[in-house]
Amino acid sequence: MTSDDDLWQASNWQMPERSRLYRIAPLGRDSIMREALHSVLIRLALAHTVSPLVLMSREIVPETRIRHTKHSSSFTESHLKTMNGVGKYAAELTRKLENLTSQRQLSECSFMLWSGLLDPRALGLLSTHPRWCPLCFLEWRDAGHEPYLPLIWQAAPILVCPVHSMALQYECPTCRRVQPFVPRHAHVDFCSRCGSWLAANYKELRGIAKASRLSPQQRYNIDAIGEMILRGPEISELLTAQHLQTRIAEMADHHFDGTVANIERALGFTKRVISQWRYRDVKPSLPAFLLMTQGLRTTPVALLRNGLDESFAAPPQRQFRKPTRRTLDLSVRQRNALTEALRTIIAKGYSEHPMKDIAEKLGYKYTYLRYWFEDECRQISKLHQQWVQAQRLAKEEHDAELATQLVQTLYSTQAHVTRRRTEKCLREAGLSLANPVVREAANRVKFDHFSASRPIQHSGPNEVFASVEHWSEDPPPPD
Repeated sequence: MTSDDDLWQASNWQMPERSRLYRIAPLGRDSIMREALHSVLIRLALAHTVSPLVLMSREIVPETRIRHTKHSSSFTESHLKTMNGVGKYAAELTRKLENLTSQRQLSECSFMLWSGLLDPRALGLLSTHPRWCPLCFLEWRDAGHEPYLPLIWQAAPILVCPVHSMALQYECPTCRRVQPFVPRHAHVDFCSRCGSWLAANYKELRGIAKASRLSPQQRYNIDAIGEMILRGPEISELLTAQHLQTRIAEMADHHFDGTVANIERALGFTKRVISQWRYRDVKPSLPAFLLMTQGLRTTPVALLRNGLDESFAAPPQRQFRKPTRRTLDLSVRQRNALTEALRTIIAKGYSEHPMKDIAEKLGYKYTYLRYWFEDECRQISKLHQQWVQAQRLAKEEHDAELATQLVQTLYSTQAHVTRRRTEKCLREAGLSLANPVVREAANRVKFDHFSASRPIQHSGPNEVFASVEHWSEDPPPPD
């Protein structure tokens, strides 16, 4: 019989790994309704009884490569949508959340597994705002479950709920405002602006959903993207651009007379789109990838896993689809001129104008220049940021000097200086005590004035501080 002392002497005993934050398991892990990464973050904040914004700014963003110095609406309402995608935000936030919660496979809560195949700069992967199904919120609340946001709702090609076939909503039914990806509170079914229930109009929408029918396009998108979410972890080793190139080459050889151009003609693609995927290491966007697999009567997962069936019959050849927009083909002279213009700005060492304004002056769109002159555009943007920072520091220095002069003049001419009089004097010069730089300069002048006029010898620091802490409002009128 084993004694208690023997149990404590076990050599293979190890302390369980501790995590800084709770290990919140993603919901819907075994279905196409798998929880999105930003929804996991919100539920994690709820478990710790803090605001999602506080959790994001104090625990998650630090020690990442995400540059976020202060709260802004563009960060929470636009930039953070990519945490569900295939780019830097998704990689950084996934890594940080896994470290904080000591769990793995949080990449399954975004499209990060597909980052080796899908273009991170392409449009059409994610919705611009969080979306939800009011009937799902209603059913979850009635069942006593905390609502969450599935990843499939955030995919841009998905317009209806896979469960109820109801159009996904993105505006609060009360205030008609969109929701941020990291809200002010941790309940995803309540508006982050006005606090109203986001499923308040479920009765009206239920009637519309019953009268409408799901289109074949939406049914295909739900099946294809749902399979990508559910089966992606099983084929993670196949989710690369090189494997897609191999599949395209096999399709061309076995079913399209050996040329990729025949695939483009048969599927109605613009010329050289699929050819770039095959020969130039260009990654497809999600809408273009779905368009190809739908034309081939398969799904992305089935194509990557098994290729096309031998019995597949290629559709008839068609004319190339005309480009939806005019492409700019630069001559060598034009390209050299643009390169010289951009490098001239870089050689100056600063840029007073942002890259968008520079592109407009040169007669091109910013996205076009950023695509073809990525390094130059990045350097100019950095120079502009440095210039803006230098201007800000210069203005702060000027405001501090001006505030110092004004407050010194005020103390030299006024017997009793109050905060109200100081604020009025500063306001006439376009300054305000609400500005921390101005306030610090005014406090410094006040401290120096009282220290010089009321010197106290052999007193402790508390007494000195109390003697100068005489910043009062105007005295009340006598009774």
